[in-house]
Amino acid sequence: MSGGLTLRLDSARSVRVRTTSGDLRFEGKLLRAASFDAESVSGELIVRASAEAGFDYEVTTLSGDIRDCFNVEPERTSKYGPGHRLSGTRAAGGAHVRLKTMSGAVELCDRD
Repeated sequence: MSGGLTLRLDSARSVRVRTTSGDLRFEGKLLRAASFDAESVSGELIVRASAEAGFDYEVTTLSGDIRDCFNVEPERTSKYGPGHRLSGTRAAGGAHVRLKTMSGAVELCDRD
């Protein structure tokens, strides 16, 4: 609900995390065809995930910042309202990463 959570996994196939205001930090390796899904209302999401076959990613936030280590700029989801989105594929895209916040910042990197 409101406490911070740090996950370090050598290999992960399916990860699903929800928090209201707590920060989440994940470091680890995603297996081929893994699914990583994290949502926060106002907590920060920091994900450093390498993957056997790369991953597709989809990051959205209403008013938080999005940072990545891919040199990809987030795009606005609306011309007049708030919201940003970052999506793409790293390597072959064997796993899927979905990160969503309302007002928390998000950081995604494929190096742990």
